[in-house]
Amino acid sequence: MGSGLRTLLAADLIGVTISLSMYGPALAQAIYYWRTFPQDRLDQRLFVLTLLTLDTFHAYTIADLTGKSLIRCHRMSEEDWERCYTLITLQWTSKASLVALILIPTVVQLFYARRIYAMSGRNKWLTGIIVLLTAAGFAAATTGVVTHVHEFRICSIECSTRPTLRRRVPALEDFGDE
Repeated sequence: MGSGLRTLLAADLIGVTISLSMYGPALAQAIYYWRTFPQDRLDQRLFVLTLLTLDTFHAYTIADLTGKSLIRCHRMSEEDWERCYTLITLQWTSKASLVALILIPTVVQLFYARRIYAMSGRNKWLTGIIVLLTAAGFAAATTGVVTHVHEFRICSIECSTRPTLRRRVPALEDFGDE
């Protein structure tokens, strides 16, 4: 495995480790909220449940992608590893992870804007600035993800037509979009 591939795998592992270690405190915060504020309105309690569900789904998708890249692509040659990694990142879990990665901060920031609106005496200017910045962040993140996915698809098509990557790899025969 080349040094560039080791760097990519190391970055994946670091990101997954940090993300999964932050999932625990998020789960603890949700449980604390439900126990401490049982009198809150149902829509707020459902909102926290929705965020926790999105975060759980995101944790599952990134753990699944990293696990597949470690298990299925382990000890392959550089060309075969590149093909294996490309196939893994084109699966539905990769796309769903990116969607969750955009939705979670956007929803949290909109909830924050709602709380600021209520606590600031219905200050529309302050709330408007927060909503505008949230919309700008959502647009920038969506544009970045769409651009990344488009460029990655072009790269993966070019990579799959290279003669060294077209040959059969026994470990990938049963590989499909699960």
